[in-house]
Amino acid sequence: MFCWSRNRSNFTVETLRFLTVSQALEDIAVFVAFIRKRFKLEKNKLFVFGASYGGTLAALFRRKYPHLTDAAVAMSAPMKRDYENKDFLPSIGKKLKKTDIMCYKQIELGLRQATRLLENHICNKRELPLCNKIRENLGLCSSLKGMTPLERRLFFGTIAKDFTFLTEYNGLLNATVKNICDVIAHPNIAAWSPLDKLLAGDIVISKELFMSKVRSGECLPTKKQDICEYLSNVTIKHNAVATGKRQRLWQSCSELGSFPTSNGDSKQHPFGGVDVLPFSYFADFCYCAFGHPLTSPFIKQRIDAFTRTFGPSSLSIGTKIIYSIGEDDPRLQRELRSTEKLASKCSKHVDENRIFIAKGSAHCGEVFLKPATKRRMKPRRVSVVQERIVEQLGRWLHLSALVGNKTKSID
Repeated sequence: MFCWSRNRSNFTVETLRFLTVSQALEDIAVFVAFIRKRFKLEKNKLFVFGASYGGTLAALFRRKYPHLTDAAVAMSAPMKRDYENKDFLPSIGKKLKKTDIMCYKQIELGLRQATRLLENHICNKRELPLCNKIRENLGLCSSLKGMTPLERRLFFGTIAKDFTFLTEYNGLLNATVKNICDVIAHPNIAAWSPLDKLLAGDIVISKELFMSKVRSGECLPTKKQDICEYLSNVTIKHNAVATGKRQRLWQSCSELGSFPTSNGDSKQHPFGGVDVLPFSYFADFCYCAFGHPLTSPFIKQRIDAFTRTFGPSSLSIGTKIIYSIGEDDPRLQRELRSTEKLASKCSKHVDENRIFIAKGSAHCGEVFLKPATKRRMKPRRVSVVQERIVEQLGRWLHLSALVGNKTKSID
């Protein structure tokens, strides 16, 4: 939907207006009806499955079209929708603290040092080498000299995004939070300044996760005009479209919301440069990327309309929906907060929804098979949560072969 399955001409607002949850659910409904009829599967059991945004679609499809599907599996599915998500950065901070408190402190001190450097406009001759080093290491398009408050916020947002992305998908990528923290808090670089350590860690993230545009000869814009120009490009081959950034931003702006705002309480996360990140900050980029009428009031109206259409975010809505989420997923507490009753009721009713929490997993971590315990073993192990999902589906769909089947590996 965001990258390979897409319109072949362009991604103007006229085209993107079809990129909605309602349209996606209707497409799935048409596909299911066609497949059932085409292959004479009207009497077969069917469940829908998805992860992350796909998990949200799976759960909502089961709610809206219970007659077309017998169950749903929604893994790491963000269900709670609001204008903003104030819990996101604090959740990232909590995970960093849990992994390595010294790493957390070095990130905090490094950003504080960068803040002083930029706010005091001291990228002069004495500090010019350091400023040039920051620009070169992070692959920034513009000089750090004479940055406006908005440009500084964009700069710190770039660094924060690298660390939040790494933490959110910890364990699924080439680098891990522990790898990066070993670099930042390593005693061998004790003589380095906190900013040097921060840059060293961020460079590793960029190289390991291929998040830096430097690899493709591009640079990271820190001026609003440049970012707006990047996000507003509608051509198929442009990076913003090819990587799905424009499409994701459209859905966030037009109905899904949940922007990672910050109210200025830096005690909950180390990203001091983005202490104050209001909803209006994100709304400005919605407007510059897509134009009128995507202003703050209109975006809030659209998100309210989405909630009215699909109902409350509680995971107890609907029947026979399995939700799974990693215990290290930054959205865990946010999702469970509105669903406390479900956890206590789920064993009492046959058709009640289920929530399975995957230990040691981050966002989408419970989707993939676990690595083999020995290097030479080819099969990959099924996790405990995956076993429970399969067994629960067996009970709901009356597939006795799946109930009590404790398969330990899959070829």
